[in-house]
Amino acid sequence: MINRKQNTGVDNSGDGNSGNWNSGDMNSGYRNSGNRNSGYFNTNSPKVRIFGRETSLAWNKLVFPDWFYFDLCVWVEQSDMTEEEKVTNDQYKATGGFLRVLDYKEAWRNAWNSVGDTEHRRVLGLPNFDNAIFLEITGIDVEEELNPNNEEKIEIDGKEYSVAEIKEALTANQQNG
Repeated sequence: MINRKQNTGVDNSGDGNSGNWNSGDMNSGYRNSGNRNSGYFNTNSPKVRIFGRETSLAWNKLVFPDWFYFDLCVWVEQSDMTEEEKVTNDQYKATGGFLRVLDYKEAWRNAWNSVGDTEHRRVLGLPNFDNAIFLEITGIDVEEELNPNNEEKIEIDGKEYSVAEIKEALTANQQNG
């Protein structure tokens, strides 16, 4: 278990506070009580804001896909290093590799690439999902990547079908009917 008693600022009580005169847990700003507040003189525990809008969820009820938890540094074995990396990281001879620091969007891309379509689609189920905001933060255009040809989709009984698939099924049905 992580010890969150690490407060910054002045006269904080609780765990993981920053700012001054906060009580409760995980507050930032000043003179807050409750949990996970920011700003000034708040006493309640706010609902989660996601994609710039408030949800009806409490902070501990929002579940993100597992692939959202990724590393910004990855170990690269000597055998996987480029020649340029060997020149700029000559300690690899002693360590057998080096620690590559990833750009934030590169780390998101690696995480996206590490999972399949089902996990990709979980993003669409996040409250208030906004593709433009997700793209700005992660560099990933979810809507484009899940539908690269911009095909119109129709949902039937919880499953999506392209218009082409529906036309094909209707044509086959007419020919067999």
